[in-house]
Amino acid sequence: MDNHEPSLQEYSRLYQAAKKIMDLKPWQWMWDSDIFGIQDPETGALGYYCVTGRNEEHFGVSVFIGSEGYYGLTSIFENPNFNPKEILDLPQIQFFLADRDELKKKDLDILKKLKYRFRGKQAWPVFRSYKAGFLPWFLELSEVRFMTHALEQLNELVSLWKDETERYINDEQGLILHRIAETTPEGITWHNTYRSVEPPVIKGPTYRACPEKIKTVLALPRSATVIELDIIKQYSMPIQDAGDRPYFGYLMLCCDAKTGMVITVNLMKPEDPLTLMWEKVPDLVLDTCIQIGSRPYKIRVCRQPLIGLMQNLSKDVPISIETKPSLKVTGNVFSSLDFFGNGSFY
Repeated sequence: MDNHEPSLQEYSRLYQAAKKIMDLKPWQWMWDSDIFGIQDPETGALGYYCVTGRNEEHFGVSVFIGSEGYYGLTSIFENPNFNPKEILDLPQIQFFLADRDELKKKDLDILKKLKYRFRGKQAWPVFRSYKAGFLPWFLELSEVRFMTHALEQLNELVSLWKDETERYINDEQGLILHRIAETTPEGITWHNTYRSVEPPVIKGPTYRACPEKIKTVLALPRSATVIELDIIKQYSMPIQDAGDRPYFGYLMLCCDAKTGMVITVNLMKPEDPLTLMWEKVPDLVLDTCIQIGSRPYKIRVCRQPLIGLMQNLSKDVPISIETKPSLKVTGNVFSSLDFFGNGSFY
């Protein structure tokens, strides 16, 4: 996480670029499926534009980060039954227009310092960052700089493209336009190239377990207990610790499959990247064993990455791991608590 606050000059450049987009109104002729790329000149990372508002609902520009963002976005377009909450887990930075009462104090303070004022509904520029497990939040310094470049380059492109976007963003081979930056002694220059987007390499959490806890659990008697283990992200009560970005808690349940009793409950805080949170699961399972004073006969799981983590744990601690399409007991508990989502947000 970048803890450096953008300077007023950096905010000024960002808002100036946004004001030009507001004047050009690319959402009047572009569709949200008109996706093309831009390279961050500072990091080399790629982002993918999605201009929204053609349906006159949410006017704005999103930049989805990397191939993960690109393929996540295109999968949403291809799935008419997608859960709208899925968009919260796609890495992206957004500029959009909102009503004044939707702005936070920090938004208004920045506008006041810049001496900008807007009037009317959906007329106030807002910028937000999206990361898996967290609520939309203010842009960090690196994100302010990337969004500034993205909006400035979008201004350059749409001024030339107007009404002919489809003609430019794809070539005859179906390759996608990428706006590429090159840093020279004279500054940054930009050029267009067409390329495919390589599928993301999904890296799962690394298995980690405390050797001392493993030793303790190995010394426990083995029981006939069958544990159901599941984790779900809860949307109903976002959490904000002092000074931190607000987040959705991940609820980890261990239940007795026979009696239906809840054995342990852990509220887990997401980390960036989210794999760091998942890597804590084996130790929490070992803690559960220590708490009940025995080593269960079996642990049932129904989703990744829990399946992989428990299979690795079983190599250190002899516990049978059973995978099932769904879990009855934990499912009933989650339903009774009225938590939303399917728990596999990874």
